[in-house]
Amino acid sequence: MAKSQFMTVLRERGFVHQCTDEEELDGLLAEHEKQKKSLAAYIGFDCTAPSLHVGSLIQIMILRWLQKCGHKPIVLMGGGTTKIGDPSGKDQARQMLDDAAIQKNMQGIRQVFSNFLTFAGDPLLIPPPFMERETGRSPGDAGPLPLPWGGRGEGSCLCPN
Repeated sequence: MAKSQFMTVLRERGFVHQCTDEEELDGLLAEHEKQKKSLAAYIGFDCTAPSLHVGSLIQIMILRWLQKCGHKPIVLMGGGTTKIGDPSGKDQARQMLDDAAIQKNMQGIRQVFSNFLTFAGDPLLIPPPFMERETGRSPGDAGPLPLPWGGRGEGSCLCPN
């Protein structure tokens, strides 16, 4: 049985099939919730289209519940992996996009998140930042964020704090 509100909700809603060291994760979340502290976690989205498809809904809802339970969701979008292309078992790789197309798609995807995550106006909710994978920056930031980069330099991971 889950100790944290977040893992309880995810289990009740059938979001969890398996988890690496779920007991430790649940304990960490519960301790932070008890102390009214937040943990940050991210989910990344490629900007290959101007919107997301229904297949992204579970990930979006996990970020929503993370925020509703007092934690900090980070929406990681764009850049390197969007440019690389991924044939995913198809006969052809997806069309390569230029920076302008990626930025346009990113703006459309931001609108999707505005329906699910609170960005301002509720002092009890922590607004999620949007992070760009390629640059490691939030739009409007003065400098780069200290992100550990993927092995090939495409900027594929951000460690939750």
